[in-house]
Amino acid sequence: MIGDSCLQKRGQSTSLHVEQKDESFVIHIWNLFDSIGIVGAKASTRSRLNKRTGKTYTSTQFATFSLPFFTSLHTLWYKQENGKNVKVLPSNIDVLLTPIALAYWFLPTDLTVKELWKKLNCT
Repeated sequence: MIGDSCLQKRGQSTSLHVEQKDESFVIHIWNLFDSIGIVGAKASTRSRLNKRTGKTYTSTQFATFSLPFFTSLHTLWYKQENGKNVKVLPSNIDVLLTPIALAYWFLPTDLTVKELWKKLNCT
């Protein structure tokens, strides 16, 4: 799953949750998903206090609609260990991810979307 994203399964329904500190990246991903009609509410920003360090961290997040497609992905990307869902790399990762999808997945948080496109020589 993309960086700090996860597939959240509740009962038989699964949705994709995306959350990162780079607001422009999250908005970009939201716009891609909005263009195919799988998100409802706009991305939102939230702040959380880390009680251990005393620092406040801000992130932007959104969730897609629950879809059977995401439930299928959940069975590929998560395995049960000690009663918990643990992310795993599917054995067919090479057919699941295109080079651009792989670039999104490994996008460093200090690299903007514009810089990513420039590095990939996209216009």
